[in-house]
Amino acid sequence: MNLSLLMAAASGLVIGNSLFFGAYIWNFDKKNKTSTRLLALLLFALALRISKSVIIILFPNSSEIFPAIGLTGMAAIGPFLYLYLKSIHQSSFSFGKKEILHLAPSFLIVASLPMPFVDELVIYRFYQLVVLQIFIYMAYSFKIIHSSSREDPLKKRWGTVLLSGTFLIWIAFFAQLIADTFILYLVATTIAAFVLYGVSFWVMKNRLNFKENSRLDKLNGNAEALFKKIKTAIENDKLYKDPDLTLDKLSDAVKSQSYLVSLVINEKFRKSFPELVNSYRIEEAKLRLQSRDDKHLSIESIAYESGFNSISSFYSSFKKRCQTTPADYRKEHTGS
Repeated sequence: MNLSLLMAAASGLVIGNSLFFGAYIWNFDKKNKTSTRLLALLLFALALRISKSVIIILFPNSSEIFPAIGLTGMAAIGPFLYLYLKSIHQSSFSFGKKEILHLAPSFLIVASLPMPFVDELVIYRFYQLVVLQIFIYMAYSFKIIHSSSREDPLKKRWGTVLLSGTFLIWIAFFAQLIADTFILYLVATTIAAFVLYGVSFWVMKNRLNFKENSRLDKLNGNAEALFKKIKTAIENDKLYKDPDLTLDKLSDAVKSQSYLVSLVINEKFRKSFPELVNSYRIEEAKLRLQSRDDKHLSIESIAYESGFNSISSFYSSFKKRCQTTPADYRKEHTGS
């Protein structure tokens, strides 16, 4: 067996693993169905792209439709990566019409397949645009990981692994734009296939569970007790008034590990740590703005005393939550 057939066979095994893994997680978590299905679709898109390469390696004279089909899956890689990471890092995420627009390039390629003008040059131009598209989505995905996951190290590690794997695959795609040789094509396909396998292996090795309840079970029934401790520390001890409050500080106060505190907050409060703290700070500010005893205090002073360390973040958070400005809110409740 020559090298190209050996690599194609190995890649085929990886594709089978990805399809199996994607099918498994499709219905893995009923509670977080959107997130798991977006991940499954990302795996399917990667498998579709690599399948096209395996077919071309095994059957060099195959129809031009196979590159176009592979390009359809390739165009979906960036959007599914971005939407999946957004779904696990932003509790308010929902998949709607706006999110479907991200898949417009894939729909366009599918619609173009039967057209007579779709020749090798058109497919190559599509390929160039899709390589750029994936890079842009990776940049936005990087921003999501490093701006939204600071309070959940597990999500940050998983997001980084997934993004790094996609980046290596993207390098393989980009290399084919520079030197379109069969050897490079073969190596790029193999790299993409084994990166895909490596991501799946990392998930299984770390027993990454996309369902937070199962990780809470490791607390042996103490999740409720930890929830009460967190609630007491925030509401009774008013830790939210500390402008420098972090997850580690809260974890020290309740004498628990930060990742467990983060899990309990996400599950029991249905909010991320920053969202939870900000909600208490906004409620504190609302009470102060309503109080006639605090009429002598400026809005800025109330913001700082409520725990905010930035006036701009206070105004944006307040307006987002209350649908009005602090000044209008005060005027509405105190008449001044």
